[in-house]
Parts: sequence; structure tokens; C-alpha cells
Amino acid sequence: MENVSTLEINGCEYFLVDSIESEGQVYHYFSGIKDVNDIYILKDKDKIGDKYFVSLDTETEFDYALKIFFDKHKDDVLEK
Repeated sequence: MENVSTLEINGCEYFLVDSIESEGQVYHYFSGIKDVNDIYILKDKDKIGDKYFVSLDTETEFDYALKIFFDKHKDDVLEK
């Protein structure tokens, strides 16, 4: 998969904030260009040598993805 810095989802443009690998998954965190509070978290999917983004499977996985993002960036958040 090529490096992605922006992505169009449902007609809105999002920019890549971070990518985090955890427990065999790579989670990609996108924020809206017009509304930075509008976020999407997607993960890599491999299928016969082709990689693409897919939605997270469950609300629990979404919660986990938010937790690892916060754990990685908590010092940045708490300093502000």
C-alpha cells in the first residue's frame, strides 16, 4: 500500500494523524480537514498480496484503538 496522508470518506477529506501497530494490527487515525473532531479509525486488511483499509470490527476494538492512541500521546495531551 502506498503511503497515504489524506483520504476521502463519504465525500469529506480526512488527514492521517497517526498509525499505530498493536497485537498484529495496524490502526490508522484520520481527522477531518473541516472538523478536526470528526475522526475515523481504520485498520489494514491484507488479501492475497493487496492491502487496503477497513473499518474496525466491533465497538470494543474501537475502544481499544482509542486507548492505544491515548497511551501513545497522553504526555502530549497532558502538557497542554
